[in-house]
Amino acid sequence: MEYVEQNLAFEENGYGNTKLWMTGEQLTRLVHRYEIQFIWGMLMGFEKSEAVDVGALAKQSYSNAYEGWWQLESTMQHPKAKIEIICWDSTLTLFLSKDQTVAQSFKAYFKDARDLDEYNFEASNRVKKRRE
Repeated sequence: MEYVEQNLAFEENGYGNTKLWMTGEQLTRLVHRYEIQFIWGMLMGFEKSEAVDVGALAKQSYSNAYEGWWQLESTMQHPKAKIEIICWDSTLTLFLSKDQTVAQSFKAYFKDARDLDEYNFEASNRVKKRRE
């Protein structure tokens, strides 16, 4: 990760979690320059003009610990984020966006993508049926 060390602000907390802060342009250069696969990670996008406390992002260091994704009306982990992409072990990717045009474009490109709120609704109904 020479690129990261030379070009980005990052912090390691000793538990295998590294927080990186980069602009969209830096992320674009990184992705174009290197063949990258995000196996475990969380990408959050903010408006450039938004003041964000990067230190506060460590509160939910494990992506599956945030219950807001699994509610009937899912929510983003960070209230100021415009987009969140959560990667699990190359088996699941959550994509949340406050811009429905972006979300629809994602679903159009990735044909197997499912709406998270629909998934949560179906899962909730399965749990209800098991209890009955």
